[in-house]
Amino acid sequence: MQKVFNELEDVLKSQNHLKSNFFGSLNIKSWKSFLAKFLVLYFIIFAVFPSVSSIDYSVISENIYPYTAMIFFITPVIYLFITLMMNTFIALKNPSHDFFKPIMNDISLHASLVNKFSTFQSYELSQSIRRLNYDIERTKGRIGFLVGAIEKLGIIPYCITLYFAFSNFFDKNEGSTIYIYALAFLFGLYGGVIVILKTIDKLEFFKVILIDANEIAEQRASLEVEADNKKA
Repeated sequence: MQKVFNELEDVLKSQNHLKSNFFGSLNIKSWKSFLAKFLVLYFIIFAVFPSVSSIDYSVISENIYPYTAMIFFITPVIYLFITLMMNTFIALKNPSHDFFKPIMNDISLHASLVNKFSTFQSYELSQSIRRLNYDIERTKGRIGFLVGAIEKLGIIPYCITLYFAFSNFFDKNEGSTIYIYALAFLFGLYGGVIVILKTIDKLEFFKVILIDANEIAEQRASLEVEADNKKA
């Protein structure tokens, strides 16, 4: 089983596999691109928001920390909205794009990994599958309620907190910045859930790979037994 997981780790580290759609989020270049887009959008919102909201610059200078923090927390929402609009436009232009393209991108990777892991013994693959099942169920069991709630509610709680944060910011008589900490907590919570979901997705993907590889390994072992019986 250790050999199988060592091989899985090598797959994650392999630059060739990072080019695929499934492992694209692990590519350092994609993270750099996302960070660059996020920062550009952040500074645009930072500069444009006072004009759009007719807020006085003196208020911003007096409350630069809350203003900077709120712009940071609103940037992901606007980024997601822009991404959603772009994806919707692509989907309307080509309805099958979002459904089939990721599958087609992963087919070659799936086939190559199945062939790679089918060289292991069936008992090693079976042990590894059971271990992945254990880790997946344990992770889901610990954070199942939290992930389920966020998946059902989406970003609604975050947007509500963001609305009250802006309301408190515009209220000149409000000196408390507790809403900033509430936003930071929710931001971290959503970020943690996204990371956990990505981790579960990868474990599920590897489990499917090992299941298919195990079937091939079992068929190979069965053919070898039949060949030995015929020789005997």
